[in-house]
Amino acid sequence: MPKSPFQRARANAAPLVVTATAFTAVSTAAIQINSTGVGRQVIVLLPTQNCFIKFGDASVGAATSADWPLVANQRVRFVVSNDSSYFRVVRNSADGVLDWYVASKAV
Repeated sequence: MPKSPFQRARANAAPLVVTATAFTAVSTAAIQINSTGVGRQVIVLLPTQNCFIKFGDASVGAATSADWPLVANQRVRFVVSNDSSYFRVVRNSADGVLDWYVASKAV
């Protein structure tokens, strides 16, 4: 069985909690990353299709093609702060799924 790009390197590490967020031609609703509201977080994103992501607070506007591009099947890490603990995502040309998880607290 092939390894998932999200599997931990050590066998005894805590299991990952990966969230799958479907995206289409209409921007998703705001999705909360950090529910604790404390500190900055490192998040890892892996889209199945090219898409655009926008970070902000709970009232973040819709994602558009002017926002940060994510490339299909390319894992990306972002550090998000308390004031950017939400995101919205929209497809580039094909619907897909954005798998993501909080990797750690950022220093």
